[in-house]
This record gives sequence, C-alpha cells and structure tokens, in this order.
Amino acid sequence: MHPVEIKSKYIGDPVELERNREFAHSLGYSASMPEGEGTLVVVAGGPSLGHSIVDLMFLYQQGAKILACNGSYQYLLKRKIIPWAMMIMDTDENNHKFLTELHPDTIHLIASRCHPSVFERFADGEYDVRVWDVNANVDEIAAHGRMVKGGKLLTANDGKQAASGSSVAIQALVSGFNMGFRDFEFFGLDSCVMDGKHHAYDQPWNDSKEVWPDPIYVGGESFVCKPWMLLQAQDFQRVIKVIHPHVTMRVHGDGLISAILKEGARVQAKKDKALSMTEKQIASAKNEEIWGNDMYRDYSPGAELAPSVLSAMEIKGSLMDYGCGEGKAMDIFAEAGVKVYGCDIATNSHRGKRDVFRACLWDKDDMTALPATDYAFCCDVMEHIPPGRVSEVMGLIYEKTLRGAFFQIATVPDTFGRTIGEVLHLTVRGAEWWERLARKHWSVIRVATGRHHVRLSMWKGGCVPPARDRRLLGGRCDAGAGVVRTPFPRPVSAPAI
Repeated sequence: MHPVEIKSKYIGDPVELERNREFAHSLGYSASMPEGEGTLVVVAGGPSLGHSIVDLMFLYQQGAKILACNGSYQYLLKRKIIPWAMMIMDTDENNHKFLTELHPDTIHLIASRCHPSVFERFADGEYDVRVWDVNANVDEIAAHGRMVKGGKLLTANDGKQAASGSSVAIQALVSGFNMGFRDFEFFGLDSCVMDGKHHAYDQPWNDSKEVWPDPIYVGGESFVCKPWMLLQAQDFQRVIKVIHPHVTMRVHGDGLISAILKEGARVQAKKDKALSMTEKQIASAKNEEIWGNDMYRDYSPGAELAPSVLSAMEIKGSLMDYGCGEGKAMDIFAEAGVKVYGCDIATNSHRGKRDVFRACLWDKDDMTALPATDYAFCCDVMEHIPPGRVSEVMGLIYEKTLRGAFFQIATVPDTFGRTIGEVLHLTVRGAEWWERLARKHWSVIRVATGRHHVRLSMWKGGCVPPARDRRLLGGRCDAGAGVVRTPFPRPVSAPAI
C-alpha cells in the first residue's frame, strides 16, 4: 500500500477551448454568480445517490437549496426535485445530454469552456443562464494551490482569481463557498465504483474508461476507482485542507469521499486525545488499533522463525517472547517442552490459550514484574520502539535474560501503518546500528543481514553458543569471537509489518 498521486490535464485543445469561451461570452448571458448563505446541498451523480434519495427529498421539502452537477439534474427532475441551480464545466460534447429537460426556476451555471452544443439547449426558451470561466487546468490548480481571502477561495499564486476545481463536484464546492455558503451536504459524491456502476444513472461515455489497477484503502476499507475518481478525491482533500476552519460538511453514502472524511475525523480525534496521553498510553492505543485489523494478523514472523531458533540455539528451560502478538511462536516453543512466557503492550493482540503479561518494554515497573528466563525471543518488535527508548529496552531485556536472545528487526519502513493513519516502525536503522547497540550489552553476538531485516543471536558472558547456531544466521562464529556478520542463509521475503 502506498500513497497515490494523480496528474492530469483537462481534455481539450487550447485553441478550441478559447474559441468555446469566446462563443459563450458572445451570447450575452450574465457572468455573475448567484449569492447564498447557510446550507448548500450539492448533488453529484455517484452510485450512492440512489440509496440516499429519501434523505435528499426530505431536505428538498424543507426548502434546501440544491445544486445539481451534470447528469444529476435530469435525475432529480424525473423525481420531481427542482434544483435551485445546476452546473456543467466539462468540455465533452456529450454534456448537452445533461440538458434534455430544463426547468425555468433553475439557475444554469455553465462554464464558458463547454461545447457550443450545450448552449444550444437554451435557444428555445427563457432560462436563467450564468457563464463563468475556469481559471486553471488541473495541474495548475495543484501547483498554485488555494487560499481563503476576504471570504473567498482564491488561487494562492496571485490571491486574486477565483479558484477552480478539478471536477464539476469540486467546482460546486469551490463556487458554493465563494457564493457565501458555509454548510455543505453532498449526495452522490463517491469517487469510486460501487456494484460495478460509476454513476447512479446511465452515462455510457464513461463506460470504457480504465480502472485504477490497485484497490484504494482508506480506514481499512478498499475501493475500486477510475483515475478521474482518484483525481477528484485528491482535489477534494486539497480544498478541504484550506476551507475546513470555515465550513461544516456532511457526505452521504459509503463511497471513497465519505470514507476520507470519516478517517480524517477519526485521526484528528485520536490526535486530540493523544495530547492528554502518556507515551505508553499512545503506544498501547496504536498497537491495539492495528491488532484490530485482521489483515495484520495474517502473517506471524515469530511463528515462521521459531522452529529454526528452537533448533539452532538449542533452547531448553524457559523463554520470554517479548512482543508476542497472537502467541503463535509461543505455541511452537511450548510444544517443544520449553516453559514459555509472553508479553505485549496490546491487550487485544493475543488470542491463544496461554496467559500473557501486558507490558510496555520501556516501562521499568512492567519489566520488573516479568519473570527472568533463560532465553529471550523478540521478533519484529524493536523497530516499533520509539528511538529514545530503544537502548533502554535492549538493556532491560538483557537484565531479564540468563543465557541468550534472538532478535529479528525490520530495517525498512512499515506498510500496514497507513491503514490506521500511523507510522508503526518508529526506529528504522541499518544492521550496523543495531549491532553497535547490542554490543553495549551482550558478550557474543552473531549478526546476519537481509534485504528487509537484521537478525541478532546474542549471548551473555560465560555462555557458549551451540555450533548449530550458525545455521540460523549463516557463516561461522566461535564462542568468544565477539561479532560476526553474515548474510541470511536464504532469502527473506517477509513483509515489513
């Protein structure tokens, strides 16, 4: 999983767009946008519109001002909902089909760049038509940014021109803000394919457009999107970042945009709560949240390595699994006759039959309460420790261990943290850095490096590592030889969790 950045320009030849603009302004329509205040209901054409039409009808009956985007105009008229205004901004010649039926009480906000066939729809009657200019293409919008000045959303590059949106729905938000509205309700603003549909109604000229190759994940949910949908979602976030102190907003439906708003609110609430939490409480809450994701539980690096560690280090007696997670590795050690203990900071991580200690590895009181054991096992945990606490944790585990320890530590950033808006790998360091840290405590160290991890086999003074220990790490190391560095004996393809 990784961030998505979409770049695209409006479709159309610059010469043709200028010709369209000159034609539109020659028709004598007003260039002034209407004014408003209070709530604006923006209706886009996403597939969730059909599921929320009852809520929309209620707002309409309460007298709400509704701005319909593109084809949602016809969708609403067929259901006896007369929009206060409608908007078209794209250059596609097909857009005249959004005007099959017209209502004289609706204000028609038509971008000057639209194809002349759009304006031909108004030739046979008296309709309120307003012509407005798109002030930038999509790439310029991203480059210039936006700013609020004098109650208007303007382009940040000069602070004078009215800002534009990358889609008609985003333009409706921008224009609505500049009209004076400060409370927004969105319907059909999904920015994703739902049940195989890209709109709540037929819009066949969008059928052939490609789908983004990877699912889009927000707050643990996945969405299928077309590139233009991602561009719209991306631009929505840019606009919200600028205007959020000035507006209130609600997005109906279960689409990508709604998920973005919900996730943003969740992350902000978590940040606000964190202001009154200790470092230990923050770590506990974050780890419990990620362990609530079943995808995170699918892979257990400890369980994968436990059989090799058990054999190579000839583990007998007792062992503590530091950061035991679900406890899958504990089960393997226990089945081999080892008296095994486990500890974890997350109360919800362990689903096994064995009791585990709840412990924060840098909390001295928590660590003091743990039993001392012959061996320590710590797999893909140390990278989750805050940088200022790593040395302390290494020392505390050393004090609790009588013979030897095995650590596997990720040396690359995590991938799962983005699912909850967090960074899980707080200490991302190379093998040599971890080796230097281990050397401060342990007498005999064996180090093996892989593409994503470093493995450390560490022994206290007076303990002789078994000869087969080198099978776990590769290479050779004689007892008392200090540090030996080797590559992993086989490729390691474990994900960075």
